Amino acid sequence: MVLGVIPSLERGDFAEHEDMMDLERTLRSLSSQDFLSLGLSQVAYVKPLEQDGENYYAIYAADGTQMAVLASQDAAFATIRQHDMEPLTLH
Repeated sequence: MVLGVIPSLERGDFAEHEDMMDLERTLRSLSSQDFLSLGLSQVAYVKPLEQDGENYYAIYAADGTQMAVLASQDAAFATIRQHDMEPLTLH
């Protein structure tokens, strides 16, 4: 075994390594705006919200845009999943 060599490279799996290098180059070349839009259509965030003494759950897009306010966290998660997105919580 050669020290400092990634185990997958020892097996001759250079394609996976090259894919990772391409991904790294792509991510480094993204503009700030492009980076902010990553995941925009894949995830939505749910954050507890108190309004007029009542507890609600706000749904936000990945870019921070508020999309909806619902009465329960379960309803917020269900709404997000109905739109083929993954819900994540914010505290």
